[in-house]
Amino acid sequence: MEKFSDLKREFITETFSYTDSDFYNYIVFIDELMYQMHSERAVNLAQPGEKDVIVYKAFDYEKNKMPGREYSVLGKVNTNKKLISRIASHFEIKDYSDLKNCINEFKESLFTEDGEFFKSGPTFSVWDTIRSTEEIGEKNEEYVSNFISGRWGPESNPVREVTSSYKDMILGIDITFNIDGVEKTCQVKPLKDANFKERGVVVIITSGVMKDYKTDFLAFVNIYRTYGDKCLFFKNQGVIYDKKAKTITIPYQNLVNKKY
Repeated sequence: MEKFSDLKREFITETFSYTDSDFYNYIVFIDELMYQMHSERAVNLAQPGEKDVIVYKAFDYEKNKMPGREYSVLGKVNTNKKLISRIASHFEIKDYSDLKNCINEFKESLFTEDGEFFKSGPTFSVWDTIRSTEEIGEKNEEYVSNFISGRWGPESNPVREVTSSYKDMILGIDITFNIDGVEKTCQVKPLKDANFKERGVVVIITSGVMKDYKTDFLAFVNIYRTYGDKCLFFKNQGVIYDKKAKTITIPYQNLVNKKY
């Protein structure tokens, strides 16, 4: 997901436009709407002392589409800009106030299991739209799985966890694998850039959610990167998170695929 940092900047999707301020307002609006509609399905993933992170138990439809999935795409509606674009295009929405009014009017069709615009169908669907963005992360995880197999051999047997399963959402485990018969875990995050100029550390810039997961390894991936490694694979030790700057600083010595 892109970062919205300039409040004066305007984003245009065909004939629909919205500002950063509109987008942040949309997040609050959707968070409140989802909870009003599905409070009985709500699960708080936040650790003690952290800000609430609310997701929702998956519908049967979602579990059937993705066996092992435990949490619904509804928990990702609030920040999915592709969905905003699809709604605006389908309902021919011109401005942000019309977007909110439309969502309020069609909320049952959009955000309930049997809603006309939730499941896959002849028109756009909430499920298909958010799954298309999840699949980007899944391609990154597949790339890391291949990296692990190449590094530690086929006996490492990397296994990708199901998207939005308990291990994925709660424990932050994207991949489980073996080194010398010992089970290891890995969290995979998108790689925007990496700075190797700082003495003894690597500063990673990511668009992923910042959270201090207790996996054994961290992998940062950009399969479309045209310079440097597409995957930077680290031991998860001595990591410093800067949530505001969206950076992660890691000792260079923890880089598994270092060049020197």
